[in-house]
Amino acid sequence: MNKGLLHYLCACGLMIGMFACAKRNFYPDANRPGLSRLTAHGFNVVTAYIDGVPYINPFNKLNGNSLPHIGLINTGTSKDTMFIAWNMIPNNLMLSSYVEEWLTISFPVSKNFTSADILSLKGMRLDSNNAAIQLEEFYDSTNIFGTANIYIVNLTISTKGLLDTVFQCSALFNGIYGSDTITDGRFDFKFDASDLGY
Repeated sequence: MNKGLLHYLCACGLMIGMFACAKRNFYPDANRPGLSRLTAHGFNVVTAYIDGVPYINPFNKLNGNSLPHIGLINTGTSKDTMFIAWNMIPNNLMLSSYVEEWLTISFPVSKNFTSADILSLKGMRLDSNNAAIQLEEFYDSTNIFGTANIYIVNLTISTKGLLDTVFQCSALFNGIYGSDTITDGRFDFKFDASDLGY
């Protein structure tokens, strides 16, 4: 093989490796072992205790922290339902086997809610009378019957380029789903309006 071509290919591979390696955004909470601190920087991390075990959204070096599914369900009533769902794994490297869980939180929003209405959620506090939670092995945004509390701590909007709107949202949550207890939950995500499932 031509020596110049080999150097070129090595340089390209090195550059791809440098730019493709994402960094795990995890900032340990000194008071809650295994959980990341609540931040408001769009670090794309969610952590919570599930039955006392710290869980976190998965990470890979190519794509970074996995992002949530956000969607809207038309209920046919005076309110629609917004849901936010993440896949989560134990944040414990000592576990050799585990079950990945899907955590879904849902809450009512105004009828015909759109991305233009998202800023109205800032500062929202919903208790178990209005919010629900689900914990399952498979992603399913229906049949959410657990009880939840959620507090949207921070929500901002900005633009990326000329066309895309970017939202940044931080929140605290907890809940009960069947025999499972979810405590000390917190998330901090940045997402494009085009990522919304409605």
